[in-house]
Amino acid sequence: MNKLSFLSFEHIYLIGSIFELNLIQDDESLTIIMDGEENESEDLVFFKINFNTVATCYYEVNEMWPEEIEKKYDMSIFETTNWQAGVYKVENTDKEDFKRFDPLGRLNLNKFLIISQNCFCEIIASSEFNIEKK
Repeated sequence: MNKLSFLSFEHIYLIGSIFELNLIQDDESLTIIMDGEENESEDLVFFKINFNTVATCYYEVNEMWPEEIEKKYDMSIFETTNWQAGVYKVENTDKEDFKRFDPLGRLNLNKFLIISQNCFCEIIASSEFNIEKK
């Protein structure tokens, strides 16, 4: 069972009722836009999560996403995050799965799970990504 770790963005709390996915094949980049709040502010703002190198992406709109997720992942992280929308890193992914995307191992790939209120997105991408206010 794959373990998840929650990636905290210090002053940003992602809500995830708005989820927009932009995958640009020529650049092999992925931008995900989610709504959220910054600490000490009650204003709703939008954040762009930018992955610069993306090997593969699977996206599903599904109101029953927790049932889909628990088939693949250890759900214990959600006891501490209270089912929080956001970005999770898959900790114990078999690196052999990445060889077909990166045979020489130069891209520093990891698997991520991005959760919104009614959908989820699984990606294999470079470990380096950033989040910025839109």
